[in-house]
Amino acid sequence: MIRMIIAITLSLTTTVLSAEIYKCTDDDGKLTYSDSKCSDNPESVDIKVTSSGLQMGAHGDWSGTINANRDRDINRAIRRHHRNIQALQNARNKHLSSLHNRKKQTSNNLAGATLDQALSGEMQAVAADYNTRIQLERDSIQRLRSND
Repeated sequence: MIRMIIAITLSLTTTVLSAEIYKCTDDDGKLTYSDSKCSDNPESVDIKVTSSGLQMGAHGDWSGTINANRDRDINRAIRRHHRNIQALQNARNKHLSSLHNRKKQTSNNLAGATLDQALSGEMQAVAADYNTRIQLERDSIQRLRSND
């Protein structure tokens, strides 16, 4: 029974693969394509089958597609980390610039010196925080590339 089903399936597949397509023009000049002859002198059309982009072998080997998807996902993640690095650098520079401008406005007295010292400490903390976060993004990129 199973052999008969396989034989029927294969014969249907062969029929479908060997079907001809005909180019037809009706009385109004409208162009159509059909699998049956539409006139006494039909024009046969050769159909070129192109790849769908899937790299599956005859026995269901999807490894090419799986690898391509994995590579695409890794590249997307790397681009996302690069964008994060750029955003962190911009935010760090903006924050440090703001603190630097406040530092320029401090008075030249004891209170100003105390505020100046506090702002210097805050600038160091901000720079260290952002630099650590940027380094984490770079480490993530390195891990993604080493898995490649």
